[in-house]
Amino acid sequence: MSIGLEEEVFVIGETPLDKPPTGPDGITTWAGDDSGGKVSSWNVAYYYAHGLSSNLDGKTIMTTSASSALRTYAYNDIVGQKWYAPAGYTRGLTPHLSSLGYVSGVLGGPTTWVEDALDDGKCDSLYEEPKNINPITWRTAYMVLGQKTTSPMASALDRVNVSRLLKFIKRELRVSLVRYLMEPADETTWLNVKTNADGFLTSLLSRRGLYD
Repeated sequence: MSIGLEEEVFVIGETPLDKPPTGPDGITTWAGDDSGGKVSSWNVAYYYAHGLSSNLDGKTIMTTSASSALRTYAYNDIVGQKWYAPAGYTRGLTPHLSSLGYVSGVLGGPTTWVEDALDDGKCDSLYEEPKNINPITWRTAYMVLGQKTTSPMASALDRVNVSRLLKFIKRELRVSLVRYLMEPADETTWLNVKTNADGFLTSLLSRRGLYD
C-alpha cells in the first residue's frame, strides 16, 4: 500500500467478511499474522465486526465494518473536529446497524449471516497489540469502541485522531505555504512563512487540536 510522500491520506482498511472474531480461523489470527494481508502503518486503521442495515428501499443488506467506521468519521467531523476520536458514546454511534457479525460460507456463493455482537473478552482480544482491530460492538447501542491505527511502533501515532490531526496540519500548511515557492530565501520570506504557520497552529489551540 502506498500512501504517498506527503502522507496526507488516512486509510480505513477492510477486515475479511467471512471470519469469526476469534479462533484459529478468526480475525484475531488474521490480524496477528504478518502474511495475512493486514497493513501495519500509522496511516491505516481496521474495524470489526460487520453489520446488517437497511437499504433505501427498506430491504436488509450487509454493511462492512469499514463503511460503518467511515460513517463515524463523517459524523465526528460534523459534530466535532478531525482530531477528535471517532469512537465512543458521543461520536462513535452506528445507529444504522441492526445486527453485528460475519458471514459463513463461500464468498460469491450462498452465505449465512452469523450474529456476534462481541463481548468484552472478544473486544479486548481484537484491540490488544499487535492486532489493533477496533471493535464495533453493542453496549447501550451499536458503536465503535476503539481508535487504534496499526502503527508498529508505540507512539501517539498509534491513535486515529492524532494521525488525522498530523495529516490535516501537513495538508493545510502545504496548501497555504506553496505561494512561497521560489521566493527569495531571506529573512523576509522566512518571517512570512513563520507568521503564516504560527497563525494556523495558534488557531488549533482554541479548537483543542494542540495544547502548546
